[in-house]
Amino acid sequence: MIKFLVVDDEKGVSEQLKEFLEKRGYKAFAATSGEKALELTKKEKPHIVILDIRMPGLSGIEVLREVKKLNHKTRVIMLTGYEDERTRSISQELGASAYMTKPYNFDEILKTARRLINEIYDEEAKKG
Repeated sequence: MIKFLVVDDEKGVSEQLKEFLEKRGYKAFAATSGEKALELTKKEKPHIVILDIRMPGLSGIEVLREVKKLNHKTRVIMLTGYEDERTRSISQELGASAYMTKPYNFDEILKTARRLINEIYDEEAKKG
C-alpha cells in the first residue's frame, strides 16, 4: 500500500490533506514540524512526502535533504505559499519530484501523486 506523509506547520492543512488521501484509499500520516516529519519518515517509510517549505525549526528544504538521505527513492512534493525561483531550483537539485504553490488544488495534488505512484509501480515492475 502506498504511504503518504503530509508535513505542514498549519495543523488544519496537514490534517485536511491526510484525510483527503485516506478517503482515496491511501495510508497517510501528518506532521506539523520538520523534526516530527523525519521521525515519521524513519518509522513509517512513506513513499511520497507532501512537504511545506516554510516552517519553524527545520525548513522544508532541510527536511527534503534529510528525507532523501534516508531513502533517495522517496518522492517529495514541495508546497509553498511563496513562489520563489531560487527555492524551486534548490528543491529540484535536492531531488524534489514536484513543486506546487498554495493555495493548492486537491485535484492537482492527486494528479501529481498518481503520476508519482505510477513511477513507483513502474520501478517495482522493472525490478521483477
